[in-house]
Amino acid sequence: MQFAEVYLPTLKSVTATKTYTYSVPSELNDTMKLGQLIEVPFGKKTLPALIKALTNTKPDFATKDVSHIIIDIPLINTKIANTIDKIADYYLSTPHRVSSLFLPKQLLGKTWEPKLNKKTGKIQTSSFIRKLEKVELPPNLTPTNEQAEIIAAITPEIQKKIASSHLILGPTGSGKTEIYLQLIKKLKPGQQALLLVPEISLTPQLAQYFYNHFGTEVCVWHSELNATEKKNAWWSVKNNETRVVIGSRSSLFFAFNDLGLIIIDEEQASAFKQDQNPRYHSRDVAKQFSKEYNCPLVLGTATPSLETYQQTLDQSITLHTLTKRIFDTKPPSIQIVDMKDEFKKGNYSIFSDDLLEAIQTTVASQKQVLLFLNRRGFSSSIQCFECGHIEECQNCDISLTLHNTPNKKFLQCHLCGQFEHIPTKCSKCYSRKIKNIGIGTQQVEKTLQTLIPGVRTLRADKDTTTAKHSFQEIYTSFKNHEADILIGTQMISKGLHLPKVDLVGVILADIGLHVPDFRAGERSFQLLKQVCGRAGRLQDQGQVIIQTLSPTHPVLLSLQDDNLFEFYTKELLLRRQHNFPPTNRITKFTYVHANRDTCLKTARQAEQNLRSMQIKFLGAPALIFRQYNNYHYNILAFTDQPQTIVNKLAMDPGWRIDRDPLDTV
Repeated sequence: MQFAEVYLPTLKSVTATKTYTYSVPSELNDTMKLGQLIEVPFGKKTLPALIKALTNTKPDFATKDVSHIIIDIPLINTKIANTIDKIADYYLSTPHRVSSLFLPKQLLGKTWEPKLNKKTGKIQTSSFIRKLEKVELPPNLTPTNEQAEIIAAITPEIQKKIASSHLILGPTGSGKTEIYLQLIKKLKPGQQALLLVPEISLTPQLAQYFYNHFGTEVCVWHSELNATEKKNAWWSVKNNETRVVIGSRSSLFFAFNDLGLIIIDEEQASAFKQDQNPRYHSRDVAKQFSKEYNCPLVLGTATPSLETYQQTLDQSITLHTLTKRIFDTKPPSIQIVDMKDEFKKGNYSIFSDDLLEAIQTTVASQKQVLLFLNRRGFSSSIQCFECGHIEECQNCDISLTLHNTPNKKFLQCHLCGQFEHIPTKCSKCYSRKIKNIGIGTQQVEKTLQTLIPGVRTLRADKDTTTAKHSFQEIYTSFKNHEADILIGTQMISKGLHLPKVDLVGVILADIGLHVPDFRAGERSFQLLKQVCGRAGRLQDQGQVIIQTLSPTHPVLLSLQDDNLFEFYTKELLLRRQHNFPPTNRITKFTYVHANRDTCLKTARQAEQNLRSMQIKFLGAPALIFRQYNNYHYNILAFTDQPQTIVNKLAMDPGWRIDRDPLDTV
């Protein structure tokens, strides 16, 4: 008699850390295979299950029979099963939760089969791919000497199927994408490549670039795909109809048959860290897949994470450096404007005199401008000038942001999404002396249109990119010079090829610089460096103007000096002095409860227990203590064995555990 060891992908229990075993009825004995989706009894209901393993060894406990097979085609393989167990173990999750990552919910419906193209008989491609048109490629594209050296160094490891890790470090416009393409072309027939990107904004141009070479063998995966498109994409990879997958972090969990190469573009991006259980980092999961499939992992960026940079120093990741842009363009000139000086001379505008003049000159010369402000909306808050009260969200300890659209004005919480009407008087003292304070991308756009009549503007932020393909339309429109100025948040900072952009303006660089988080300097440097890289992409040197109230901040001075390695060396030294990653590993334990006193009492009891265990930690209420009407208390434990804490403290379901967190406040 056979027995099936299974994962239960829909099981939400945080305590079910082991797999379950079921007996296989005789009528299914010959048809049962590893990886199939089956149905099993669980308590008073039935649940879908993925078969991890089959054995003839009877367990020493009573078992129930498998009900029936849902999908007889194996959906996971041994490599995936090994990875599920590794992720669950490292990130202190359950194998059932992790297995759900590999089972798209679209496969649990009544029609799990993919939709076929009637003409070709193959799986229907997404509307995104169908909209692309092949562009005639320039003949005889020859890699530069630096590109050729990197391609030659990694190619043997692709061909010999060697698990290895590489970092391609190069400034914006140095040709990292072309290296990705040439490496993918080295794959053998039947092998597949995965290219992970952090932002949906990077997908359109990358998809076009690879579509020109691989046609419909390219598959895109992101949140804008509908249910049918996601199901079809999953099956196209499973059936080997897709050669190249370009997608967000969840595309890691396709059922690859023979994965020959994994590439993570902009590897430092925080979007690669999952913020829900299991709280995995894509880079670490990719490393595990690299071992399972015996394939190289290639990381690419102009601004690596400090963790990755440290590993290049330790030589566990091979560093490859690109020193020049493709057209040998000089890095953009960077000017720092002290906004305090502007205030002293009576200029209280969003724009300094230098930035406004540069915008006008650039537009007049038929070039384009990129303006960056990492805060959407019109104003950051509404404040009473009688008592000082700032209007806050009813569910969160955070100010409400004013939005000013052509149809209506409203307040919104950028954490929980709650909408409120704009008050006519202070909700605390009832004074009518309330004013908008702070700025957002909407206000930047409106002010520009007032200062430069007739200027053509586009805005790219969360408010303007909610509709399907909306970012692609904004990007295409701006690239075709249907607008003079693009205003946006961090979604415009990475990877966009905008050859006519001559000027980049950073409206307020201080956002993010002074957050009480040990990664604040690293993140600000990476983000601003990426933004600066949008200027002067072809032969012409670009110009960057950074407005700030902190002109001598080390991050800004390092940007101006264009000295990445000096900044990273100093940052690593600071981390070592304070025992923060990458010097030490930390795990964040967050206690969440609807009652404030219960939250504080439980968290402080846990702190007392950690002291008795002699584990170093830092504990404090979260920077935003109340979120979604629940209170949050964070404890950062400095340990590489967080499982001992979990075992010792017998933690209740109110605890959230994040190993190697990116956000600590």
